Amino acid sequence: MSDAAAASALPASRLVPLRGAARARHAMPAHGRWVTALGWQPIAYSEMHLCAHYYPLAIRFSRGLPLLGVILDEAYLTRPLVDASGTWQGGYMPMAVRTFPFQATGNSVDPFDDLVVPADTDFLSAEAGTPLCRDDGAPSSHLQTLHRLARQLLDSRRSLAAALDHLLIARLLVPLRQPPNGTAQPATPQLHTVDRARFAEIEPAAFAAMARHRFASVDIAVACQFSLHRLRSECQPKSARSTLAASAAGGRGLDFLGMEDIAIDDGDLFSLGDLEATHSGLDASGSDAPEYPPV
Repeated sequence: MSDAAAASALPASRLVPLRGAARARHAMPAHGRWVTALGWQPIAYSEMHLCAHYYPLAIRFSRGLPLLGVILDEAYLTRPLVDASGTWQGGYMPMAVRTFPFQATGNSVDPFDDLVVPADTDFLSAEAGTPLCRDDGAPSSHLQTLHRLARQLLDSRRSLAAALDHLLIARLLVPLRQPPNGTAQPATPQLHTVDRARFAEIEPAAFAAMARHRFASVDIAVACQFSLHRLRSECQPKSARSTLAASAAGGRGLDFLGMEDIAIDDGDLFSLGDLEATHSGLDASGSDAPEYPPV
């Protein structure tokens, strides 16, 4: 496949079962330019924190349902994913990129029946690429790996649905700003992230309710906020940008963790009497090096 065809490889709307595809080889492009043209791709829960180190996490809506993924569109990113020669330099490659264009449906344990591909994809070839079946017609080890990863993505999408709904119900999702000068890829949808200011204002009881049955919603919110360091400042939500500025100016960046009220019980490890005596000595003498009471 040519670099031009690879760079324009976008998900097609019409999907067909892999078994019906006459071409039996997975033809991945030699260069990585095609990855950025995908714009956004879903991720599995197991790779979320790793992805947050390399890409901005973002939530998109499909048929009204929220989906968690990563931004691959370089117009949004603080650094390019490929260099001038097309060599990949983005670090960890998400499962959805490694398995593109295969998608699992969950209808069968047989990869040929479970996986679907775009009808006009250039990533399948009759001659070049990695074989998808053995000589006896059984799935190759490469296809089995693709199927396993695609099923992980499908299972994560189903398991994270309730957690993402919690963020939606709590009104924590805010849209990202479009890149300047209309430089976004055509395939990049409207994307959302977690608003830092709103997240910081959540009451402890609401946090407890979100995490009572599963911690995923809070986990996703924290990972999304951490990943904002990979998102261009021009694309960040207004409230997130102002919160970042306030934090840099000396704001209490850990308030949202609910750790501001701390109580210490009197015991062998911490003696309240010793602590009070120490602080009294500091207040009385103003010395920077007080003599601590004997233990």
